[in-house]
Formats: sequence, structure tokens, C-alpha cells
Amino acid sequence: IEKAGSTDTEAVIAALEGLTIQTPIGAQTMRASDHQANRGQVWGEMNPSGDPSYPYKIMNPVEYIPADDLMD
Repeated sequence: IEKAGSTDTEAVIAALEGLTIQTPIGAQTMRASDHQANRGQVWGEMNPSGDPSYPYKIMNPVEYIPADDLMD
């Protein structure tokens, strides 16, 4: 709303297009073409930890897939 200078719907939409913000998982940019935020993903398989003192599954192996490889 600050960037748009208004609460007008079209002005806010225009202000968000191409906007990049910092988030806990890194920078995200709102794409103008479809209003989707680019965001990488963590991918892995849940497997036993292998540590008898930690009986929970962990994600292993872990692969980070950048947003540019996920979104067209």
C-alpha cells in the first residue's frame, strides 16, 4: 500500500508486480506475468535417522531446487 500510494486494487496490484521481499527462506519476487511468488523448494525422502537415541524420521537426502528450475 505504501509503494502503491493508495488502497486502490489496481494500484496495489501494479505495486506488487516485480516486488522482491526478504523472507525467512530467502528473497522472493512476485512475478508480474501470473502474480506468483518465486520460491525454491526443499525435496527429500523421509528415512530413519540411524540414531537409536533419535527414533524419528529425517529428510535424507535433501536437495534444494531453485525457483528458476521449478517455475517457467
